[in-house]
Amino acid sequence: MLKKHCSSLSLPPHAIIKKRGHKHCRRTSRHQAAAWLATAQVALAFGLSPQHLHSPTRGFAEVAKARQVCIYLMHVALGYTLAEAAGLFGRDRTTAAHACRVVEDMRDDLAFDSKLSLMEEQLRRFAEGAKALGEAKDPGFAAREASQ
Repeated sequence: MLKKHCSSLSLPPHAIIKKRGHKHCRRTSRHQAAAWLATAQVALAFGLSPQHLHSPTRGFAEVAKARQVCIYLMHVALGYTLAEAAGLFGRDRTTAAHACRVVEDMRDDLAFDSKLSLMEEQLRRFAEGAKALGEAKDPGFAAREASQ
């Protein structure tokens, strides 16, 4: 049962991104883990399944709002470009830009802002910890990360 549950949380096929002049390739494992963590964190906060966020259709308003928050967090907290964050959800860069504007407007609500700030901080700490782990395990890690 656990195996079935874990395998259902993998990133969908449209999480493949293009690199200039190369065929499709997936981001590094660290980036995949960060994207999965952001999706799981937002899904949990909104009481949804991570699969709902990756639906090819808009879905209910609550699902669309959660997806916008996830794109925002991936862009702001994890440093994904708008195109990369949008691509993980099968969306366009302009959709990600719209999501970021919408979430910034929602931050006027103090309760929402405090929850979002907490999620943002948790994701930043995860990303910093993962990077530090990679550097400690492999001295050439930083050079490879910079070239991607």
